[in-house]
Amino acid sequence: MFKPTLASEDQFRETFDEALSYFIGQDGTEDHGFAISAWTNVRRESNGIYTDDTSAMAMGNYYFTAPNNCGAGAGGSGH
Repeated sequence: MFKPTLASEDQFRETFDEALSYFIGQDGTEDHGFAISAWTNVRRESNGIYTDDTSAMAMGNYYFTAPNNCGAGAGGSGH
C-alpha cells in the first residue's frame, strides 16, 4: 500500500493493479500516468529524516514542474 503523490480522489493504492494505474495511467480514473509524464523539474523539501539500527525514513514534499512550466502540486514521502 502507498499514497500516490498527486492523487486526490483515491488517495491510497492497496493493490498492484491500482499502483500500476497510477504510474502508467488508466481511462476513467484520475490516473494519467505519473511515471510517463514529461516533468521538466522536481524539487524536494525535506521535513526530516529518521534513522535507527535497521531502517531509515525521510519525509517531505515534492514539487513537480510540467512541460508548460505549471506546477503540478506537492506531496509525497520517501523511504
